[in-house]
Amino acid sequence: MLPAITSIAETPGARKTEATQFEIVSHHVCDLVTVSDRSAMRALVEIPEIEKRLTEPAASCSVAALIEGKIPVTPEENIVVVLCGANFRLDALCTLRW
Repeated sequence: MLPAITSIAETPGARKTEATQFEIVSHHVCDLVTVSDRSAMRALVEIPEIEKRLTEPAASCSVAALIEGKIPVTPEENIVVVLCGANFRLDALCTLRW
């Protein structure tokens, strides 16, 4: 179990997981990457400018990883990033420090 979640993106950092979720992720996920809070914040601000959607910091991490080239893709590939904002409010954006 993790002692604490210290990132602005709290939702992907579950301190503990159940056996079923762990089994699914272990079977289907081949790699994990991380991004800094600063990168996540940059993407969090950029997403509404381009997509006109406010997302939660966890969703911005996926976009940040793509922007930084941490997820290898070729120009021929079609990439989909699921953007969710259900766990984030506009007023919360103003309280984040980066």
